[in-house]
Amino acid sequence: MDEPPDRLVAHTPPEGGGDWHYLDDHSREVARLAAGFAEPFGGRDVARWLGLLHDAGKAHPDFQEYLFKCAHEPKHKHPTVDHKSAGAFLLQSAQDLPQVLLGHHGGLSDLGAVNGRVRDLNQNQRERMQEAWRRYQAMRLKLPEAPQPTPEWARATRQSHEFYLRLLFSCLVDADVLDTEAHWHREASAARSLDTPSIADLWSRFESDQAVLMARIEAGDQAASPVNDIRAAVYDACIQGATLSPGFFRLTVPTGGGKTRASTAFALRHALEHRLERVIFALPFLTITDQTVDVLRKAVGSDRAVLEHHSGIEPIGESATGEETADERWRQLASENWDAPMVVTTTVQLFESLFARKPSRCRKLHNIARSVVILDEFQTVPAHLRAPIFDVLKELTTNYGVSVVLCTATQPVLDTIETELDAHGMDVTELAPDPIRAFAVLDRVCYEWPEADNSWTWERIADAIREAEQSLTIVNTVRDASSLFQELDDVDAFHLSTRMCGAHRREVLRAIRQRLNNKEPCRVVSTQLVEAGVDLDFPLVLRAIAPLDRIAQAAGRCNREGKLPGKGRVVVFSVGDDAMPGGAYRHGTDVTRGMLREGLIDFANPDTFDVYFRRLYADQNADKENIQHHRAEREYEEVADAFRMIDDDTFPVFVEYNDAARIARNTLLDAHRPSRATIRAAFQAIQPFVVSCRTYERARLEAASLIEELRPGLWEWKGDYDDKLGLAIPPSRTPAQKRIHPESLFC
Repeated sequence: MDEPPDRLVAHTPPEGGGDWHYLDDHSREVARLAAGFAEPFGGRDVARWLGLLHDAGKAHPDFQEYLFKCAHEPKHKHPTVDHKSAGAFLLQSAQDLPQVLLGHHGGLSDLGAVNGRVRDLNQNQRERMQEAWRRYQAMRLKLPEAPQPTPEWARATRQSHEFYLRLLFSCLVDADVLDTEAHWHREASAARSLDTPSIADLWSRFESDQAVLMARIEAGDQAASPVNDIRAAVYDACIQGATLSPGFFRLTVPTGGGKTRASTAFALRHALEHRLERVIFALPFLTITDQTVDVLRKAVGSDRAVLEHHSGIEPIGESATGEETADERWRQLASENWDAPMVVTTTVQLFESLFARKPSRCRKLHNIARSVVILDEFQTVPAHLRAPIFDVLKELTTNYGVSVVLCTATQPVLDTIETELDAHGMDVTELAPDPIRAFAVLDRVCYEWPEADNSWTWERIADAIREAEQSLTIVNTVRDASSLFQELDDVDAFHLSTRMCGAHRREVLRAIRQRLNNKEPCRVVSTQLVEAGVDLDFPLVLRAIAPLDRIAQAAGRCNREGKLPGKGRVVVFSVGDDAMPGGAYRHGTDVTRGMLREGLIDFANPDTFDVYFRRLYADQNADKENIQHHRAEREYEEVADAFRMIDDDTFPVFVEYNDAARIARNTLLDAHRPSRATIRAAFQAIQPFVVSCRTYERARLEAASLIEELRPGLWEWKGDYDDKLGLAIPPSRTPAQKRIHPESLFC
């Protein structure tokens, strides 16, 4: 290590010893990988050029000296040296590619900033750029012909062009990270090369599991129940629809109608028919990802086949300078690229990634191409983001070989926004055989609505809970759930909220199901995280007044299997001191209150939701943040800042919940060492023990010594953790003036 290497290098040797990562080897491999990633959408040649030139600036003597210093004095912090500009300088004739090259560490920048940077390179740094190019050429890499112009289909609209460059950026970033990971963690490449089941294998396993399930149902006393008849009809219709050409589909099925299994069957069979590469489930709440992952892994008999990824645990932040630093490399290696045949994520993670600019968020995007994307409860997407979301979905289906399934358990809600879908060229095919009939057959509950100006106290709600042996009560905020649970004062009751880590929630849900199956007393107080997709069945559900579609979702946890002799009860109540969330949630609640006053709510009438959603969207700008304009101008920074599925950002906090959490923590801390677990695998292992806290709370929690940064972008909880309520976060001394958006609790 005392003498500089005799070849140009891209990275220093791994910690603990090993070879330098030579620049020619790295350039060739990144070019090869990026070209392969871009092949599905016709970007192979351009991606190869990007891979070859992305680190051309490292050929400059200053960067080589920087790397040698880093290797010779690894504990000393050395000033970084620009290495990205040379590639952008060399490709400036292709006017859109410098924007991709300059962002491959720090993130995509606005076009104006990139053009200014290229002008500066020509005016003030030309000699430096040419020196890097001369030394780069001396490696005698075989350079292909000049990259082809952006294809016409990618210039159909300015937004199409913006998205095409975003996908090229994803290919480059992922290729760069993978080859860097192979250098720093050779065992990572070996682990990645382990076989995962093919789509054909997964379909075969899922089909066999479905046959076992049907045999068990037919042998039971509920074989001919209306619920099971609807489930079977929906499943069969989805199998038949799988042969249709790729495009837009919707699946409108009442809660309890077998939507998860039916949509999975469609997706796997459809992917097999059309040689698509993966199935991506995007779900509105974290608890649904927990349950869906468990169901899928059991059905296909493979943990490796199903990747769970959401923003509850993800390295945040990038290099401030846009150059390679130890922390920036850590974040890159920890990020996910969705290279699994089945991915379960949240709608927040999916859509915010599609409009992101940072490498760690964009790395996965190229793997969305040629996939089936299932969007559960699609009506929950924020009204003010509909235009950019619809446009990107159309782009994916038109140019990137994606099929999209829009799922809802709310009576034909998608009909309400059909004009918007049509305006975006989205011709949607219904997969369910007869949604209106299914909703009529599965009408299993009766509703009790609040009287005008009749608010309940927590004491009255607690009394109503005590009157029933089994009940589920859903309130609007974590604070309300905690207040009601403490008012109930029942040692055998259960609490569920996002103040609990995923492993804790899973344990509680298992205990709840056991109580319900054994017909034992079971009283649950929860936030909204149980109202979509969580397989629970109570005779009584109490729901704080909320947007109408959320109330319908809550009702799906009542008499779900239709086993009661009569109908289940859904009691909707108002709370006097309810800290009602703001934004779209409050607006939806106000629309619900207005319809109640006018006597317009009747869930047996399909027109109810038509009226609700038309009123909900009536005054909502579908592109309130002007994102489509920023996309047209290739202002990636503006787009990323403006596109927020939730108003309050969150940050991940690790909880040492049990022995498994302790092991995962130690694995994470050791992940940087050679021959130890990869950083990304360590992040996956720690995911069940993470709680998402709101970013504006971080300074207060740090000041109170309640959290410490464990790894870049990940904090560790140092305060009390209640075995019922989860994180014991003390209230702020000054009352928060802004209202909380509940979506921020589930991202």
